Order: sequence, then C-alpha cells, then structure tokens
Amino acid sequence: MTSRSRNSWIPTMAAKRLCFMVSLGAECVTRRIPERGDSRHLIERGMSSVDMAGWRCGILGSASLIEHLRKEHRVKRICLTGGLASGKSTAIAYLKAQGASVIDADKLGHIVYETGTQGYRKVIDAFGEDIVGGDDMIDRGKLGAKVFGNPDELKRLTDIVWPEIRHLTELEMNSYEALYPDGVVVLEAAVLFEAGWEDMGDQVWVIAVEPAVAIERACARDGLDRDAVQSRLDAQLSNDERVAKSDVVIENNGSQAEFFESLQAAWEQLNQ
Repeated sequence: MTSRSRNSWIPTMAAKRLCFMVSLGAECVTRRIPERGDSRHLIERGMSSVDMAGWRCGILGSASLIEHLRKEHRVKRICLTGGLASGKSTAIAYLKAQGASVIDADKLGHIVYETGTQGYRKVIDAFGEDIVGGDDMIDRGKLGAKVFGNPDELKRLTDIVWPEIRHLTELEMNSYEALYPDGVVVLEAAVLFEAGWEDMGDQVWVIAVEPAVAIERACARDGLDRDAVQSRLDAQLSNDERVAKSDVVIENNGSQAEFFESLQAAWEQLNQ
C-alpha cells in the first residue's frame, strides 16, 4: 500500500510472527496467524506462569525488533459505523478489496459468549445457570427473554459484553499492527458510540443515509414492513448524533457507484 525506499527495513515473515507473539504477550495465544481481512483467529486461553516464563525467556531478547517496527511504521485505525441499511457491509467489502484488515465487533460479540471464556462465566453469573442449554452453550433465546423490553437488564448485559468485545478488539488491533505495520485496520461496529469505542481509532467514519432511503432499502432487503423499520430506526442514534462525533462522513443516498466514489475519496485522503 505504501511505497518503500530501497533501503527501508522490510520485516521477514519470521519477524512478523515474532512481533505478533510479543505484542499479545500473556493475554492470549492464537489458532493461527491472521490474514488481512480476517478477524476470527483469536481465542483466549490461559497459560501457566511456568509456561509463560519459559516462553518469554525465548522471545523477549528480540524486543528491540518490535520497537524498531513500531517506530518505522504505524497501522492506521478506522472506526466505521452507521445506522440501519446505511451500507456498512458494502463499505467493508470495498475496504477489504483495498487491502484493509477488518475487525467485526458483532463477530467478536459471539466469541464473548463461547463456552469457557471469561465473558461466558460473567454472563452466567449475572443472569443465572438457567440460560445455559444442554450443550453447555448460552441459550441466546433464554438470555434475550430476560433483557428484552427491560432497559436495566439490557444495560446489565451490555456492561458485561461491551468491555469484553473491546478487550478482544484491542488484541486484534495489536496483532494486525505487528503483522502489517504499514496497513489499515477497520473496526466495524454498529454500536460504536453507544459502547464508547470511538477512541479506538485514528478516525471515525460515519456512513449516513436519509431515514426515508433506509426504510426503503430495509423493506426491500429484509422483507419488513415500514412501521417495523421505523421502530428500529427510532431506537438508534440519529444521523445528526453520529455525524457530530465523526471525522469523516460518507453519504449513501444515491447509487452504489456514487457510494464507491465517496469511499474511494475517503480512502485516498486517508493514505495521503
């Protein structure tokens, strides 16, 4: 993405793997090295103090390598959000095609509920063992029944889940920064502002669409009636509220070609 001089230091894949391990430290281990655009590689697993001590002794001698990498390059971080039927998925597909790595907050939310994780235990402690199904997985239907229509209980749940998602996001961002230090990583989060995650990026991109356009698109896409879509829009932040907190506003009220032109302009501005 970024041009390099002939004398620039270019890290080998072995160095990148090492940077990835050191950047995560004792927080987690991984199933595999992540690819650009793929944020599903992380899974939290504990390590004993003895194992960790031996592991650290073997790699911390290369800490200077990490510092050199981080001083020479820094990944650009974008937080992207928007309302219902605003075009977030289309924007993400475009950014992936440009080489950006993407972190999907919704997918990380599913990891929080996985059996054996810290989030899994916290949710059960808060809402009771009866939300656990026969497969030891949290039954999202039973949990939903406890929070639906109850703002206090919903807040109780998000106070558990959102910090866990933030923690996983930070791990993801650190891993991408180590592997692709001159790259771009995008956090896609519909509840970016509600969860207080906007400080995790260098820029906040908001995709704005007029309510009438959003209603028309959502009805066509999801087969919902207009009243149902309007109710969902009313429960979200307004365009004005999002735009007031943004660094870049990308409107999507016209054709897809026009939307791509706006995305390209924002991408080129980011990489100047």
